[in-house]
Amino acid sequence: MTRHAGIVALVLIVLGTAGWAYNINYRTLRVIDDVETLRQSIVREREHLQVMRVEWAYLNNPARLQRLLATHGQELGLRPLAPGDLQSIESVPFDARTPDPEAVLFTPSQPIPLPRTTVPPRETAARPEPLE
Repeated sequence: MTRHAGIVALVLIVLGTAGWAYNINYRTLRVIDDVETLRQSIVREREHLQVMRVEWAYLNNPARLQRLLATHGQELGLRPLAPGDLQSIESVPFDARTPDPEAVLFTPSQPIPLPRTTVPPRETAARPEPLE
């Protein structure tokens, strides 16, 4: 009788260990898929950033800007910038209704709404307590 109980206990332990290993394996595969998805997203964002840099370089090309100035400068009333055109911030007339920036920054009248996340929460393993 005790021999059968020992065998049953051993089989249950083996099945439990197999189930645990199966669970860990599939959790690992999910994390690997998540990492691959993030890597692909990073590659796409880097490509997008490179396209934006090329567009910015094209739009700010001095020869292109000179052609645009020659074509549209007269009708827009554009002229070269002179040193006397620069002013200090104190010379800008502000509207009397303009709120004090310090008051707006430090005493908001309404709470700032936070965006809702659409990413489902991921399962995370418990982190060990730091040793002191």
